[in-house]
Amino acid sequence: MKYGNCSCQATCEDPRNENGCNNACTDEQTCVCAEGYLMRGSNCIPEQECGCFVEREGVIKDGESYTSSDCSRTCTCRSNQLTCQDYACSTDATCRQIEGAYQCQCNAGYIGNGQSCAKGTDCMDLYNAGVTTDGVYTIQPTGWPSPGFQVYCEMESNGGGWTVRT
Repeated sequence: MKYGNCSCQATCEDPRNENGCNNACTDEQTCVCAEGYLMRGSNCIPEQECGCFVEREGVIKDGESYTSSDCSRTCTCRSNQLTCQDYACSTDATCRQIEGAYQCQCNAGYIGNGQSCAKGTDCMDLYNAGVTTDGVYTIQPTGWPSPGFQVYCEMESNGGGWTVRT
C-alpha cells in the first residue's frame, strides 16, 4: 500500500475504475494501491487474487467474457467466479480481433458461428449470413456432394442474394 490524495481506486469489482469518479482528489491522504494491486474492501490485494483474473488480460468485470488471442480458450466472469473452457475455430474460419475482442469468424463463402462453418446452400444463404459483396462464392446445395461448386452471387442490387449464371 502507498498513500496519495486521490480517493478513487480500481477494485476487483471495477478493475478499470469506470465508476465515473475520475480520480477525485482531495487534500486528505488515503490508501492507494500500487501497480498490479486492486482494492477489495479497504485492503490492496494482488489482482491475481480477484475472482475474475485472466492471465495477460487482468481482471474482467462480472458478466464479461474474454477469448484468448489465438481463439483457443474463452472465459466468462459470473458472480466474481471465472469459468473457462476450450474454444476452437472451424477449419473454415479464422480467429480475428473484432471491436477489441477475439472471436472465430467464418471465412468468405461460409456461414455459421465461427466454431462451426458450412458452405451456404445458395447465394441467399450467404447474403442472410452477412456476405454483401458481389463475387464468386462456393455453394453446396442440399444433397450436393462435397465440395460444392462456384457461382457468381449478386449481393449489391435488387435486395441481394441472387445466383447469376456466368
